Amino acid sequence: MTKAGNEILKGAREALAMVSGSNLSGEIRNKKGEVIFTYKEKYLSQANLVGADLREADLSGAYLVGADLTDADLRGANLVGADLTDADLRGAYLVGANLVGANLVGAHLSGANLRGAELHGANLVGANLRGIKLNTNQLASLAIALGVIVREK
Repeated sequence: MTKAGNEILKGAREALAMVSGSNLSGEIRNKKGEVIFTYKEKYLSQANLVGADLREADLSGAYLVGADLTDADLRGANLVGADLTDADLRGAYLVGANLVGANLVGAHLSGANLRGAELHGANLVGANLRGIKLNTNQLASLAIALGVIVREK
């Protein structure tokens, strides 16, 4: 990791250490298994989590506004009610992730793999969805998340 990257993470760790009443703690590792971020809260706004291994992580209700999750592995992650407004999820692997009620307004999801992800109640208005990967049975949920009115005959 670069010196600038280490300084960003050091500052984030120090800021999180000042938060009291923690209800979540753990480590985020990259794909090589190296710890790149230690957290004590679900407040991860503007966090640099590029390439992070977040498989099956419990990030329900997390505040990830503006976080950089480019190429992150979020397979099976619980993101129920998470706020991912303006988050960068380009190339993220969200297969089987639970995004029920998540706020993805303005998120950058181009090239993300959302196959099997649960999208009911997610808000994707204004999100960049160019090149995302979905299963055909997810199209109705995606349309609703984009604000399209879907009616059955």
